[in-house]
Amino acid sequence: EPFIKKDNYDTGIFYQGILDAFRFEGKLYALPRDISNMVVYYNRDLLREAGLPDPDPNWTWDDFLRYAKALTKEEGGKRTQWGVSFYTYFLFWEPWVWSNGGRWYSPDHSKFLLNSPASVEGLQFYVDLRWKHHVAPTPAEAADRGAYSLFLGGKTGMIVDGRWRVPSLKKKAKFDWDIVPFPRGKAGSIVDIDGSGWAISRQSRNPDAAWEVLKFLAGPEGSLAFTKGGLIIPAIGFDPLNPTATNAILKAFFQPPPPRHQQYFLTVNKDAVPTETFERWSEALNLISKALGPVWEGKEDVQTALDKVAPAVQKILDEVQAERAKRK
Repeated sequence: EPFIKKDNYDTGIFYQGILDAFRFEGKLYALPRDISNMVVYYNRDLLREAGLPDPDPNWTWDDFLRYAKALTKEEGGKRTQWGVSFYTYFLFWEPWVWSNGGRWYSPDHSKFLLNSPASVEGLQFYVDLRWKHHVAPTPAEAADRGAYSLFLGGKTGMIVDGRWRVPSLKKKAKFDWDIVPFPRGKAGSIVDIDGSGWAISRQSRNPDAAWEVLKFLAGPEGSLAFTKGGLIIPAIGFDPLNPTATNAILKAFFQPPPPRHQQYFLTVNKDAVPTETFERWSEALNLISKALGPVWEGKEDVQTALDKVAPAVQKILDEVQAERAKRK
């Protein structure tokens, strides 16, 4: 923050959401390198077999479920193909919470809200894809095959995943594939905008020189170097002082398809939000993840599991608030 003010550095070249991800108590602690978000990948060949057109970018949860049902197949009383792959890691299910109007926590991290009605309804919709509608494989059906392996192997028609899958799919997929934004819920289509960034260590012996390096790495030239690999989504939207370099970044990003609709990796950032982290976030996440274990196995509903863990998570939040009060 002090270096930004001293140099009058324009952080407006970055997507606002990724800047928010690197802020703590109002101060910016790093310059973003890239963006991580979620889209829906789909197997166009399987869609065509099921008589489905490409999903509309403004599709809804009802549309998503309809597609997933049409893509699910049974043979001899056993499911052999599913509409969508299923992840249990939080990055892949939090869009269902946000897009339904829910949250993990209140904005000031003083209250646990993942067990609130909107949050529970969103997460339960996701769980129901597996246990109610049977359009996502159960643990037994998936066996030792991971969510991405099932999609890559043509056993699931869709998967919610990140940009990092593009190089692998280009190299290994034996089918036509593309991407579309996450389906719209009651609150819209809201995915995460997280990523990695560049920061200066407090113990740096030469912070001024480190700042110059950071500006280069996070700037148009550094961003271009990382974007060329095809793995990341650049954190820079547009730099009015360097339009040539900005255009070069976009040119490097829009590599030969697939996917045909690469622009969605960028357009979804408009409404994306950072994962709701705080000082003891990982500790709370561990408790929540453990509590959701029976939910993923179909042994407990979302509301019951989250109500059980709520007191323990709220205790952490209360302690965080007390520590913050001491710092003021």
